[in-house]
Amino acid sequence: VMASTLALSAKCASAAEFVQLRVGGAGQSSWSYSCAVAISEAIKHVDPDMDLIVQATPGSTNHYGLFETGDLDAGTGYTPTDYWANEGKPPLFDKPLAGVYYTIAPITISKTHVVVRADSKVKTLTDLNGKKVYLGDPGAASTQMAIALIELLGIKCNPIQTARTEGFEMLKDGRVDVLIQSQGTPYASIIELATATDIRFIPFSDGELKKCIESGPYCFAGEILPSEYSFVKEPVKTLTQVQNINVRATLEDDVVYRLTKDIAECWDEVVKVVPAAGKVNPLKDATMTIAKLHPGAIKYYEENGVAIPAGLKP
Repeated sequence: VMASTLALSAKCASAAEFVQLRVGGAGQSSWSYSCAVAISEAIKHVDPDMDLIVQATPGSTNHYGLFETGDLDAGTGYTPTDYWANEGKPPLFDKPLAGVYYTIAPITISKTHVVVRADSKVKTLTDLNGKKVYLGDPGAASTQMAIALIELLGIKCNPIQTARTEGFEMLKDGRVDVLIQSQGTPYASIIELATATDIRFIPFSDGELKKCIESGPYCFAGEILPSEYSFVKEPVKTLTQVQNINVRATLEDDVVYRLTKDIAECWDEVVKVVPAAGKVNPLKDATMTIAKLHPGAIKYYEENGVAIPAGLKP
């Protein structure tokens, strides 16, 4: 698709007009990318004239800057990086980007998986001290969450960042002791890992959860459940976050209204492809965001009876 065609992105005078949007999906091996592709394909069934061109990116942490330059129309987001972007938190962001982008819909509840082999001597997060810990793909939002986690809890480990597929192989063959990934559940890569290697999750203590949650309004207490993974016998306390779809703030209201409507109407089809998306309902859970909602999305939600708090309005 030529760049001139992509630049059409948002000239939509009516619901019948063809619209093409550039969507950042993060890395191709990520859950976010899979979900963005599933949304793109599902929307074709409810609105054939809404074309989402999903592009692989180094990670959703890059999407905020691409919104500012106008090189992306929409992209996957994540409440921790939304918060850090708003605040201009180094080293990811050198200035506040609040107002550069808005959120339009949640796409899953992300849970922090701290994974070890079943025979590991690691029993608590404190035991990560001195261990080799795989944190994720360089630049990925989940990786930044893992970095923030170990820094916040004062864990002195040997952090490893490399491609996700390699990181999982490293846990299998013992080249790392621990793997940390924050993703929607059930996470296919964890299920695949468990078929090849006996694994278990390390729980957070109540004190660790409290310390993490107090660090910012982007994490919540939650549990990894037996219904999500067959090898989990009882709930495992962990941190949760929200993954979402963001758009550039300058995207026209009528285009965003239509995109939000399309996402809500095709959601059941998305969940069939990426089950972790079933953790949320874009219409019912619209206010789970911490970033402000786009006016076009707000219009759709309010027309459908969703009360939007003043703090989420631009």
